[in-house]
Amino acid sequence: MDENMDSMQEAVEAGWSDGDAVQQEVSPPPEDHSAQENLTQQPEKEEQNPADQPELFTIKNRDETRQVTRDELVAMAQKGWDYDHVREERDQLRAYRKEADPALELVKSYAQRNGMNVSDYLDFCRKQELIASGMSERDAANKVGMEKERAELDRQRAEMQAYRERQNSMAQQAQAKAQAQQRDVEAFYRAYPNVDPKAIPQEVWTAVRGGESLVNAYTMYENRRLQAELSAERQNKENRAKSPGSLGGNSAEDEASLISRYWDEAD
Repeated sequence: MDENMDSMQEAVEAGWSDGDAVQQEVSPPPEDHSAQENLTQQPEKEEQNPADQPELFTIKNRDETRQVTRDELVAMAQKGWDYDHVREERDQLRAYRKEADPALELVKSYAQRNGMNVSDYLDFCRKQELIASGMSERDAANKVGMEKERAELDRQRAEMQAYRERQNSMAQQAQAKAQAQQRDVEAFYRAYPNVDPKAIPQEVWTAVRGGESLVNAYTMYENRRLQAELSAERQNKENRAKSPGSLGGNSAEDEASLISRYWDEAD
């Protein structure tokens, strides 16, 4: 049982991440050769298995309407969600630049007049401010240098703090994902203890990456597969019933009429 759980865990990790490691499909049901013989007497008609058809969603954007798969829908929703944050930050930056750009252009013009770049010109202005307050030129220069060093240290600390927060967030997300996968494994093993993890088809993992639990995704797949089998079996029975010489699909009257017709043709 532990080996099966380990195998299931590996399958979930591979399928949840990108699905490349899990490519094998569940074996299709055995073909009904008798039905195939009957169908040879009728025009051939190819039917696509409904279980192989991806689930499509219709979306509309302005005047454009299109159909997308579940994966495409999730990706578009994620981009839209991210764009809300990006747009909010963009609007804040635009408001900031609207206020800051005129002042920055003025500082640039003053710096150019004095043959300096903006950073050196700001240091010069700060030093002149300290000298005007009664500080010597040497002390003012030292103080400006110390303030710049302190500002650089603060910037580095802020970057390090942001890096640690990102790392902690990523670690928490990874832990939450691992716990969710473990719960998914245990729930699936309880629901389908005899299923080989390597036999889980790719479309199930696609649904899992789209937000479905493994149990729900596999159950929906099984339902579609069984419906396709029942539909195929129903079609086979109808074909056998319509074929000449069928023993189970025609009534006694039909059989008698068929025999009489063959008898007349023989005469």
